[in-house]
Amino acid sequence: MKKRFRLFSTILSLCFALCVLTFGVYAASTVTYTVSGNVSYTMDDVLVTVTTYTSYVADAHGAQSSTTVPSLNYGSGNGTQEHQYVSYANNIAKVPDGIDTQSAPNIDIDFTTSTAWRVRITVHTINPDGVEVALGSAADFGVLDSANYDIIGASSNSYGTQITNGSTATFDYYIFLKDPTVSVASTAYSIQLNITQYA
Repeated sequence: MKKRFRLFSTILSLCFALCVLTFGVYAASTVTYTVSGNVSYTMDDVLVTVTTYTSYVADAHGAQSSTTVPSLNYGSGNGTQEHQYVSYANNIAKVPDGIDTQSAPNIDIDFTTSTAWRVRITVHTINPDGVEVALGSAADFGVLDSANYDIIGASSNSYGTQITNGSTATFDYYIFLKDPTVSVASTAYSIQLNITQYA
């Protein structure tokens, strides 16, 4: 009788351990890794083409930090053109009347694909005196400290400097996951640029 009881208790213990293990796997599989946000740009009487691209590091699947993200190898083959806006038509010098605010469609960043992403914004102008690009009001990109992801700007072009007539400037933003064991908060990021005529 004692042997049967021990056998029965051992089987129950194994079943309980299996249930706990199964629940642990289920809990790990329900971590959400997608964050959505937008790129917006305010233009004041300028002749520009603004294009937004995304790309990611193909082999990045662990936690990232602000000191390592910009130096990673972002593939060119996985980039997608999210949005293009042209403030003039058919090469006719038609300046918009007053301030024009545009937004790229929501750009979803899926950290299950990669934990390190780049959002690249190019600005091309035909303004005779060039244009100036400055950061918008949301310099912190709207990301909360508890969001488990972050954004940094690491552009080779300085914000607030002139983009001359006929040239293109590139502005890069890096979006990365801090901890792969924690879900990403549902707060939306926001990248804002102000484009004005160069004074």
